Amino acid sequence: MSDNLAGRLKIQFNNDEKELNNVFMKLLGQIKPISYLKAHTAEVVRNLSTQTQNVVAKAVTQ
Repeated sequence: MSDNLAGRLKIQFNNDEKELNNVFMKLLGQIKPISYLKAHTAEVVRNLSTQTQNVVAKAVTQ
């Protein structure tokens, strides 16, 4: 992660390291390899449509 992004996140979380680490851990838990997407595309798109609001394009795959 770039230092600039980390710096902006620290400001957003008022330099609360514990809360910032919680956010990072949640994000890291959502990262999947491309093979997961290939094997579970329908499930991933279905989850996107239930987690987002007011979005026209939910997902684009090729």
